[in-house]
Amino acid sequence: MFLSELDMNTILKIVANIFIVSVPEQVFLVAFTLILLRRFDLLRFNFRNIIKLTIPVLGGAILSNILITFYKGLDTYMLLIGVVTVTFLMSIAYKIIAVKDMLKMLVSVMLGFVVMSIIQFSYIPIIFYATNTNMNELDVLGLQSFILKIPERVVEFSLILYVLIKKGNYLKVNFIKTIAKSKTLTSATVLTIILNLVFICIMCKFIAFDKILANLSFTTQLIIIETILTFPILNLALLWVAVYHITSKESYERALTKERLKTLTSILEAYASNRKFEKIELVLTDINKHVNKLYEEP
Repeated sequence: MFLSELDMNTILKIVANIFIVSVPEQVFLVAFTLILLRRFDLLRFNFRNIIKLTIPVLGGAILSNILITFYKGLDTYMLLIGVVTVTFLMSIAYKIIAVKDMLKMLVSVMLGFVVMSIIQFSYIPIIFYATNTNMNELDVLGLQSFILKIPERVVEFSLILYVLIKKGNYLKVNFIKTIAKSKTLTSATVLTIILNLVFICIMCKFIAFDKILANLSFTTQLIIIETILTFPILNLALLWVAVYHITSKESYERALTKERLKTLTSILEAYASNRKFEKIELVLTDINKHVNKLYEEP
């Protein structure tokens, strides 16, 4: 068992890495997932929410550090393990049982990993080339890892803070619920997310680990890295535009239905005042149809 490999220095490094590197990372993933699910109530600062947050955050942080330290052969599968772990622990913490809700959470967690990977890829390879180092030389449990992740954490928590401040605007588009309505859109979203994650992992291996750009000038390296980065960003942007278009179309149709109801109400009042009772039933049937359409789940 890996306990035999432990020494005080390793224990201290693991504990330090859990709290200064992994916990902030897990907080971002959980908060980002809850935002996508529009569960802002679970992000309020109170004792109950903190306890719920602790389960996926600490659980994910501890597990990831154990795997990184003692099961290095699993490096290839860390992304997949991370997605499954966060989804599973969040489902326990927030009592998510329904399959549909679990799928929504899984898609949200995967999107969180995509965003996190994009942020990492936007600057870490550049630092490696500028300092002539690589991932193999990095002490994943040491101070180097913490310093390397500082820009990432700043961007991540700035993003979370911005969304929380602007949540009134964000609430206009229910991203995950809109995707979940359509099997085609759900399949396309999952495929896009997987494609982006695989693409970023492959590029990270070749550029950050194998350093295939080492013989090029720094300017050329920078241009290539940022150009590669546009692929996942463009995919996510197109996905967001598609969802926004669908949401806008639904809002427009609901507005038309409301106007139609107002018109039908006026007609109904006119028939009633003129005692044309035989036509009232037809108007009521039409009103009922539009009311049902209006109160369909947006």
